[in-house]
Amino acid sequence: MSTGINQEKEPFVTEKDYQVFRDNNDCLETCVLSFKQDMPAFLEKVWRVSEFEEDIIKLRESKDVLETFNEIIEYPSFKAAAIMDDMFTDTPKEYLDMLSHNTYTVIGYFYDILLHEN
Repeated sequence: MSTGINQEKEPFVTEKDYQVFRDNNDCLETCVLSFKQDMPAFLEKVWRVSEFEEDIIKLRESKDVLETFNEIIEYPSFKAAAIMDDMFTDTPKEYLDMLSHNTYTVIGYFYDILLHEN
């Protein structure tokens, strides 16, 4: 029986997001591609690989990397906020340097994580 309610999930990335990136002279597609290229190796450094190897592989092979990442960390939730905070708190600079400017742009825009240099 249909309730008449549209059960379709809204996409995480919308046309508004693309426009915001364009307005800031950025290309969202390029930034997301960098995120996909950078994050698996970074996560191998900051997560326990033995426990999260399947998730890292899933992210590496994903066709929609932000949706997959959100599923892995259960975003949005308090758990996701804690995971994101843990990934960047007291993280060695050499690990942080593994992430490109484009990846940081995605992390800052979608997850509100902004890193400051000391």
